[in-house]
Amino acid sequence: MAGNGISRREFLKLAGLASLALAAPPGLHAWAADAPRKLINEIGLANIALKDDATSLSFAFMADTHVPFDDRGIMKKIVRECNARDLDLVLHGGDGVQVGNSHSFASFIKYVRDFKAPFIMAPGNHDTAFSDYADISEWQSRFGIPFFSFDAAHARFIMLNNGNYELGGEQWAFFEKAMQTDRPVFIAMHRPVDGLSKFYTTPMKQSDRFRDAVKRLGAARILNGHEHHYGRYEADGTVYITSGGAGGLLNDGGAENNFHHFMVLHVTGDAIEEEIVKV
Repeated sequence: MAGNGISRREFLKLAGLASLALAAPPGLHAWAADAPRKLINEIGLANIALKDDATSLSFAFMADTHVPFDDRGIMKKIVRECNARDLDLVLHGGDGVQVGNSHSFASFIKYVRDFKAPFIMAPGNHDTAFSDYADISEWQSRFGIPFFSFDAAHARFIMLNNGNYELGGEQWAFFEKAMQTDRPVFIAMHRPVDGLSKFYTTPMKQSDRFRDAVKRLGAARILNGHEHHYGRYEADGTVYITSGGAGGLLNDGGAENNFHHFMVLHVTGDAIEEEIVKV
């Protein structure tokens, strides 16, 4: 499951979930016929068809769908647009739902099941109990481990959980190990780092440490949501993309690029093409 060279037992221990039973909760029916008991992220990982030595892939990234309060049915449009493309993966950067309760997740999962490409998600602050951003029990019971890495084609993907503002100690250790690769790296998480935009009011609290770590460990593209607009920034040779326009009400207050959208990234060798798909 993890693409960082550690065993499954070590992986679960790093994630603080060594005792987690990886089985679907009551009422959730996995749509992969060969994996009826796996959680949604596990299903997505199991269905990745790319060979490890493949040199190209295309994937979608989105965040802040906020089902069932998504604005103007944007999530349905995004599913349709993604399915019309030849995508290898669909990544979600968190805030799939407006409030992390069973009703909202049931509505969200109906959309998730309609994606043709494997779907993989990181948690956001709205996917938690909301009054307690550290409580991701509802999200975990459906999607599984909240941070992990995997390799697809010749690239590495690192999914992080910073919905509660920061990365815990075990997650930092995991992150530094996962970054030890010669592959192109994509990091998906929910909150943006600070210092990139004057409009970011609730970024991750360890932004300086994170930026320093990426600079030290190697080049990567950082994909995040939380802010409901599109933004692209470069700092210390790293590209940071905010793509939080997948359904939630758009930012006000003068932020630029306030439109509903998702991203498609085409990776061929070391070349990366970014496409903004407005919906």
